[in-house]
Amino acid sequence: MRNCKKPETGTLIVLSALVSLLLLPVSPYAEINDVELNHGFIVESAELNSDGDKYTLNADIKFHFSKEALKALEHGIALRIDIEVQAKQTRKWLWDKNIRKKILSQRLEYHPLSDQYLVTDLNTGSKRNFDNFYHALVFMGSINDYPFLELASLEQGKTYTALVRASLNTESLPAPLRLSAYISSDWRLSSPWYKWTIQQ
Repeated sequence: MRNCKKPETGTLIVLSALVSLLLLPVSPYAEINDVELNHGFIVESAELNSDGDKYTLNADIKFHFSKEALKALEHGIALRIDIEVQAKQTRKWLWDKNIRKKILSQRLEYHPLSDQYLVTDLNTGSKRNFDNFYHALVFMGSINDYPFLELASLEQGKTYTALVRASLNTESLPAPLRLSAYISSDWRLSSPWYKWTIQQ
């Protein structure tokens, strides 16, 4: 037993400090990943189909709201979702040329008295009620046969790209909440651009 020594207090403090330093880079990284997995928008698929003299858009978009956005919705604050669609002519030596741009805007509201969700198409004014939050999101993310682009807008022999993304419009939030939305990542909900080549 003579060769067995108790670790000195100073040694324990140094070891604890080293372990803490090793763990520091891991914790923030894990938290960031958790945030990214918990909320965000994503365009899962999109395509333009020729229909007579125009292209129509079909798209499937998934919405995963943050806890802060859901809390606001539950307290009667409407959330506006903008789905931006663009068509560009791809040019080698110049900036890509914008051919067409449209924004499909939808407003999502919750009415606690009726326990229903209301989706309003801000482009047409049409409204739909849903008993289920999930069904409201599926409806909002399903874009079917939306008239987008005239075939006559495209020239033969040119290369064109279509782009779609979805985002939460923080400018439509009430003023007190808007300030918080500017500085909090919980409110920065936007999908990456989904891009593909337009087949003529």
